[in-house]
Amino acid sequence: MEAEVALSYSHRQVISLSRNRNRSSYASREDVLLNRNRKRTPHSSHRGNYLLNVRDIERERRESNVGEENHGRNKSRERNLEEISELRTAISDLGREVRGLRQEKEDQPRTQHSWSPDPSSTRYTKVWKVLEPMDHEYKKAFRDEIVQILKGLDDSLTIDHKNRWTDIERHVTQDTIPAIKRVLGNKFQYTDIELKKVLQNLHRHRRDAYNVSKDPLKSKVNKRRTGINTRRKDKKERRQRGFRHMLSRRDQKLTDLQPSIPWDDWIEGLEAIINDSSYHSDEISESDEEKVQEEKNRNIRPSRNENSNHVIHVYDKQWRSSKIRNFLRHADLTGESIQNIKVGRKRWYNDQLYIENNSKPPRNAPAWAISSSYRSE
Repeated sequence: MEAEVALSYSHRQVISLSRNRNRSSYASREDVLLNRNRKRTPHSSHRGNYLLNVRDIERERRESNVGEENHGRNKSRERNLEEISELRTAISDLGREVRGLRQEKEDQPRTQHSWSPDPSSTRYTKVWKVLEPMDHEYKKAFRDEIVQILKGLDDSLTIDHKNRWTDIERHVTQDTIPAIKRVLGNKFQYTDIELKKVLQNLHRHRRDAYNVSKDPLKSKVNKRRTGINTRRKDKKERRQRGFRHMLSRRDQKLTDLQPSIPWDDWIEGLEAIINDSSYHSDEISESDEEKVQEEKNRNIRPSRNENSNHVIHVYDKQWRSSKIRNFLRHADLTGESIQNIKVGRKRWYNDQLYIENNSKPPRNAPAWAISSSYRSE
């Protein structure tokens, strides 16, 4: 029994010793690791310092690159400013040159125009022209010259208004325009576009009249409209001549009708009124048996209207003041008295019967030109 106890005790000692040995080996491994870490610590610190130095160098390099970029941008900006300054100077110089050229062109107007064609002028030099736009008078003279030339050309070169412009454009460009150029010669300064536009407008007007003539109802309406416009135009020109004559003689009528405004303002207002078609009343040809008989009894009816029962009624614009109405009619009589060709037909006035109801005063009409009894709708 004592022997078993002793054996058991010795066995426990052996196990305890083996455990202590295992623990000692583990502790020794920990010591080795600690020693290794201690040995690594100086090397690790040196590597960290090295990394910090690299980062500082990279930051300095970036800052240096940014500075160089900013410096380059500043230089580029300075170069751009210099180029802009040079461009502005060049533009200013070009502007002065253009203004000088324009002044030279204004000092050298288009050549004097002719009112009749000269068939002997057959030479035409083709050059590129840059011209100022034609004014109204020059354009009218140019158009009238072309109309006269067309009348003298061969029938094969005329503009056929019975066909559309697209159908005859090639013929006009290749045949008619060169023939017109040969006759025009150097009488006018014009471009090919201006010449072609005149021919195109002439063709359009003639074709419109041709199409209207094929419809009896439209033809009658167009004839009435054309007559009204023509008579208004003639009356306006007649009154303009009369006004100039009244002004040159300081006609007493101008003084009598003058409202409470300065003389210069009064004359300037009258000049604007007499040049505005909206102030001139319409003269309409209408049937009136009574007036026809009266014209015959007074022997003032033209022979060409002997078989007609129409007379000319003058339709009043009731918004006009009595001053303007009297002035315009006096200027009409004065203009007729100084012109060689007299008015062919009697004008019948009745301001209470012949009234143009749809007429309204212009927006810029002076107060003294509008009747005090007029009420706008």
